[in-house]
Amino acid sequence: MLRHLESKPRPGAPPIVKPRKQSTHVRELVRKHATFQRTEAANHDRAKVPLKESTVRRILYKPKYCLANPIDQRQIKPHKRVRKTALDSPYKRSRLSYVDKLEQLDRHTYKEVVEKEVDRD
Repeated sequence: MLRHLESKPRPGAPPIVKPRKQSTHVRELVRKHATFQRTEAANHDRAKVPLKESTVRRILYKPKYCLANPIDQRQIKPHKRVRKTALDSPYKRSRLSYVDKLEQLDRHTYKEVVEKEVDRD
């Protein structure tokens, strides 16, 4: 009886990003926005449900996604560090507090400085 049973494929949800057009687009976004964190770069112009970090990692490192890319089939290396983390949104609060601190030291706001420069011209 067991010989006549059909084997069912692994149960589970279908992949969110399929290894061809969608994965190629995600890989291009990560390369294009290299100064951002990879998950934010992948979700930059994504109107649908944003991708999780684990999904982005899978697209960047797994061979089936790498080989599906017709332009560049190399992995985007995991040890490559983000160059400008100050531009990422997780650091926005610290960046704004830094600017506020500079304004307090200078005792001029950004708007006042811009207005002075406009008046000079």
